[in-house]
Amino acid sequence: MDVSLEFLGGLATSDNLTGSCTAISVSCGKKTTTILVDVGLVQGDVKNFFANNSKLLKSINPAKVDYVIITHAHIDHVGLLPFLVNNGFKGKVLCTKQTADLIPIMLADSFKIQRELAKRKCQHADERPRNKDRTSKETGPLFTERDVAKAINLIMKSGLTYKEQVKLSNQMTLKFYASGHILGGAISVLTMTEPKSKKVLRLGFSGDLGRQEGMLLYPPAVVKEPLDCWFTESTYGNKHHPERQPEVDELFATITEAASSGKKIIIPSFALQRSQELIYLLTLAMKSGKIPDIPIYLDSPMSVKLTEVYAKYWDLGSFKNKHTLDFNPFNKENPYVQFITDYEESIQLAGKMAPLIVISGSGMCDAGRVRNHLRVNLPSDQTIVCLVGYMSPASLGRKLQGNPAKVNMNGQEVIIKAQIKLFQSFSAHADCSELVDYAKAVLSVEATGQTIFILHGEETGSANLKQLLEAEFSPDGTQVVIPKEKEKLKIKVR
Repeated sequence: MDVSLEFLGGLATSDNLTGSCTAISVSCGKKTTTILVDVGLVQGDVKNFFANNSKLLKSINPAKVDYVIITHAHIDHVGLLPFLVNNGFKGKVLCTKQTADLIPIMLADSFKIQRELAKRKCQHADERPRNKDRTSKETGPLFTERDVAKAINLIMKSGLTYKEQVKLSNQMTLKFYASGHILGGAISVLTMTEPKSKKVLRLGFSGDLGRQEGMLLYPPAVVKEPLDCWFTESTYGNKHHPERQPEVDELFATITEAASSGKKIIIPSFALQRSQELIYLLTLAMKSGKIPDIPIYLDSPMSVKLTEVYAKYWDLGSFKNKHTLDFNPFNKENPYVQFITDYEESIQLAGKMAPLIVISGSGMCDAGRVRNHLRVNLPSDQTIVCLVGYMSPASLGRKLQGNPAKVNMNGQEVIIKAQIKLFQSFSAHADCSELVDYAKAVLSVEATGQTIFILHGEETGSANLKQLLEAEFSPDGTQVVIPKEKEKLKIKVR
């Protein structure tokens, strides 16, 4: 049995850390099985968006891919699934049931964004607008709505349960463990058995690893099988998260002050996981009397749809603190939250001055309804903007972190009189200490022949994590590797 790897995206050595994708080829006799772990969208570079994402076809033939394993529903891990379908993929998609419920919403939104981007490119090039269900290799979208539907239909068993062992071939099985990152997030373990010698090779993929003290979810489940190779993310490979409780207390104090002085609070938020965490946190605080009962508005059609999925799983054991509330906070019957989907209601809400909280996307302030809320309310000293998520260097959110006197939005200068507050403890990613601790939990510190592959992090973070891991594991027993894009490696079955 021959096992080879090719690292295609989401790497610590590339210019763009999105687009997670690792290819695994398993040859046994005359049969070769090809597996992709994640097929993420390459984000950030709008100018070269379609070229950056189409380059995946230079490395793989989608028609020859047997399985795609999706670790979780964030678009930088699942966004190219319909693109594979558009180019001939007819294999099976493996993910958890929760992820299977989230994927259609995420992919539909991605198609909508790509269609708008393609429309703007066509107009700029003085081309005729394209049919909404057609694609162009030059301008996109990368896939059609039909491709999204086909991709969803390829999901095995409408999603799998955690710790369910699934047979992929006579020599290979897959098992998911909860990653604690977002609802449905999965650590993926591939077990391969050499037919003649019966030797076993096990590969473990972290996807995005959650925190030990998550706000909604249980900490990452510990893989029970002994692993030969561990593929770990490194997003916070050189950082320690600040303690969350002091920042929660500060957020509560900010809300109490806003309630007493008649101010509006705007919270730009990621649609998946962060918005639901905020709903739970603020609902619980209002119900218990820790903060005043002022209206909370979730103003994002996508967030509302995703929250409905969270509501579905509230009573099914996914959330560690379910006992703290005697009702489902993600249902529309939540008395503390109003769910806004209508555009006109959103416009009216942006102009409303009263003690209230608006949670709206996008999290980095570069798209979505939150931009109108900011444009209207940044010039007012009766506004408090709470930044609770990661902001990329070029984003509007990153600019706001610096408390500027003004910003440019859609070609207009917007004066800032609003108060800007930064909260840095709400991340759903494990920090460097947690990444090291988890690696120690699933690998033997003294074993020989193990390999740790570091993925999905900035160069400084991955380099720091490499040093930390090398200090913990026997230098003669465990190799720590930061792979390069398109690097190919063979793995021996011990």
